Amino acid sequence: MERTRRFGSLLIAMAFPFCAASAGSADEIILKDGRKIRGEVVSEGDELVVAPEGGGTPVRVRKTDVLLHAAESPAAREYRARLAKLDPRDARAHYELGLWAREKGLAKEAAEEFRRVLETDPFHEGAGRALGYARNPDGRWVTPAEISRAEEGGKKTGGPGADAKEVARVAEAVAKFAPLLGSNQDVEAREKAAGELIGKARENPDLFIRLLREGVGGRALPEQARCAIVEIGRRSADRRFMDAFLERVVYDPDPKVRRDTARALPSLDEPVALRRLIDLALQHENREARRRAAEAIRRFGSIEGIRRLMSEMSLEIAGGNPWDPKNPVRGSKKPMGIAEVDHIGLPSTQRPDVRDIYRAYAALVEVTGVDMGLDPRAWTAWWKANQATFQFKD
Repeated sequence: MERTRRFGSLLIAMAFPFCAASAGSADEIILKDGRKIRGEVVSEGDELVVAPEGGGTPVRVRKTDVLLHAAESPAAREYRARLAKLDPRDARAHYELGLWAREKGLAKEAAEEFRRVLETDPFHEGAGRALGYARNPDGRWVTPAEISRAEEGGKKTGGPGADAKEVARVAEAVAKFAPLLGSNQDVEAREKAAGELIGKARENPDLFIRLLREGVGGRALPEQARCAIVEIGRRSADRRFMDAFLERVVYDPDPKVRRDTARALPSLDEPVALRRLIDLALQHENREARRRAAEAIRRFGSIEGIRRLMSEMSLEIAGGNPWDPKNPVRGSKKPMGIAEVDHIGLPSTQRPDVRDIYRAYAALVEVTGVDMGLDPRAWTAWWKANQATFQFKD
């Protein structure tokens, strides 16, 4: 009889969680090992803190160990179930879970997921913006309070917060150099101005990166000035410009700046820059950002970019690599389309997400200007016939 009453009370609490919580009555938590704890429950990060009925030491339990929390909403329970399945180091999965939680009205849980993303990937654009964070001069997303503390420290020590005058001087020099860029009327003046700026860029690349990212006084530099800084960064060949350049190829609103930046990337470190562009084209959460990254690969102008994307597509779809005879492509005899991924002969546990397949394919279409469909064998045959004469289109 007592057990029946308890079960009935639990059902009522599940049906009317708001009423149960607002009345101040104790919640009941059932753990996966069968234990039950009753008391007032407070959520703290990955844990629930339960103050037992009648007093006593609060009990902490990990949310992943909870089977049922009567006062939780169904969305919150589903959130915990999804969280328990994720690899803590998978920034992409945690970002997607954060977006899902935000859609379900779980603001606190969404913020926790976005913070987890930044712990793994401090440069993650989506998570940083979702939290309302700001970029550090080094490109990391941090709280506005951290930015303020760093600036205050800089003013006291003569660091980054104290170089406003120097930033203004360099911005003025860039503004004078920018009109000379691409002009052959005063080559001597252009090269003299470029030489002075290149010397400053090698001494203090962070200052130029700051100008490229933030502009002056919170206002972005004009397109011509941004292109000038990209040219200075290219000539200085300093890899510290890479993150700023990668941002420009994806986020700059002006296609000319994106074009010049993509062409400047090879001067920094071609293998690393190309790999980073391919990662952006395949992994960025935003479709337009992926398209712009693929656009940058095309403007980068490296045949190796096509080969690597074809290899990625073959590995994703057919479990093989067209460039590795020891790991050949394993395809189906049937024509392959996006709905026929299950026919490629891979075990179900190894079949990739259709979204990943399509991203590799979409990147190849953008880079080559050719659409050979989703069959990697068709791309291999096309490349074999055309690689000797292929030219990138601007």
